[in-house]
Amino acid sequence: MADISEKEIGRLIEKVESTERMMQEMTTRMTNLEAQLHTQRGLGIGLLIAITTVTASGASLITRWLNA
Repeated sequence: MADISEKEIGRLIEKVESTERMMQEMTTRMTNLEAQLHTQRGLGIGLLIAITTVTASGASLITRWLNA
């Protein structure tokens, strides 16, 4: 081989394996965060719809009360 010693090759292999483990951990974390984001997005949309409904109902009641 070229001017690379077996010790350097061993260090390189160790770094590659370490990088692979870190990538697997990061992928798992990203997957968990994406699932959490989808859950929170659904809750946010539900809350927005509920607030809009309550506001529209309140406005309708106030309009009817003032016009009566």
